[in-house]
Amino acid sequence: SVPKDAKIFINREATGFGKTFGGFPIVYKTGPNDYLTYKVSGDTVSIIDCKKSATGDLVIPATYVGKPVTSIGRQAFSGCSSLTSVMIPDSVTIIEFGAFNNCSSLTSIEVGKGNTRYSSEDGVLFDKNKTKLIQFPAGKSVHYTIPESVTSIGGYAFDGCSSLTSVTISDSVTYIEEYAFSSCISLASVTIPVSVISIYNGTFEGCTSLMIINFGGDSNKFGGDAPKLYGAKVFSKVSDNAKVFINPDAIGFGETYGGLPVVYKTVLPTDHLTYKVSGNTVTITDCKETISGALAIPLTYGGKPVTRIGNMAFKNCGSLTSVIIGNNVTSIGNWAFEGCHSLTNVTIPDSVTRIGSVTFRGCSSLKSITFEGNAPSSLGADVFKYLPIGATIKVPVGATGFGATFEGLPVIIQKKSEINTFSKSATPFSLT
Repeated sequence: SVPKDAKIFINREATGFGKTFGGFPIVYKTGPNDYLTYKVSGDTVSIIDCKKSATGDLVIPATYVGKPVTSIGRQAFSGCSSLTSVMIPDSVTIIEFGAFNNCSSLTSIEVGKGNTRYSSEDGVLFDKNKTKLIQFPAGKSVHYTIPESVTSIGGYAFDGCSSLTSVTISDSVTYIEEYAFSSCISLASVTIPVSVISIYNGTFEGCTSLMIINFGGDSNKFGGDAPKLYGAKVFSKVSDNAKVFINPDAIGFGETYGGLPVVYKTVLPTDHLTYKVSGNTVTITDCKETISGALAIPLTYGGKPVTRIGNMAFKNCGSLTSVIIGNNVTSIGNWAFEGCHSLTNVTIPDSVTRIGSVTFRGCSSLKSITFEGNAPSSLGADVFKYLPIGATIKVPVGATGFGATFEGLPVIIQKKSEINTFSKSATPFSLT
């Protein structure tokens, strides 16, 4: 027997049913036409809007009132936060700017195999030949590797992808268009390969966690000249501690690039540090003593925050000249930088609440210690013992817990804009 609460589902255009059929209530199926707004122009149709209540999987129809659906308008689906997938038919030949922006639950955009203008791979929208990445679904995974066929990243392609923590840009990419990665708030670092020659306005605007912009690629010790920047907002509203890392022979950067300080390097430190993962946090436990020059400690490792620098982690790294500590770090262990006799400056973020004993003891060249916030609430003994004459502590306006001196060193109050800059002549760090 059929359950008493059974219902009969029908298409809206079906006839002959009435309010009930065979004694059971009728329910009209929800289809794309319940959500979409169309514009008919001659013999073709454009989709110009979608109701924000649209949910789940949506199949865009190939026709409307007997005419082919050929285009999807600018921001037509923008803000449809409950859509999870979209299927684009073969008939569509135009997809305008930002058509699928801010669809926070969208994990897949699929294109009919017979479409002559567009294609898809792993739920990502491309042009037909996969030379241009048009749209990465905002609800997709935390890491993405751009295929090697791609030569340009389209405008707003990754806009609002709040779960994206890392992206690998292939060496084939030459152009990154406007606002391509804007508001990717979990993106902590990005490597721009040597192939990129142009970066357009707003590309990384609003990437509030972005600290490391690495030019030249991790595998390239030389090259990686400055791409041409179009517009003043390429790096607008990124992390306050963001830095641009370049190879020593790179040209076109200057002391700043896109408003960010430039640090010379040959490789980034990620593969040359020893990490210990404990639950959802990471500790740096060791570093090769052969590392030299300027070092930026990564924000994350394996998608998890680097929160501690362990005891003796950098002890006796005698060629290390400067260190920027990521703002996920809360604790710096005992003897962490003891004996780093070439270390001239270190930047300590406001996230650090503990510095262990003798952490910088014997750093005989360390003359500049910059704190980006209040004094740590826990401080060990002899943290800055045996530093050179003239060593100073620099703090921002309004910082608390310092006084006229701190651990025997004079305190200099300076504006935020004066903190964390590197000289163009800074020594690059390398592994030998």
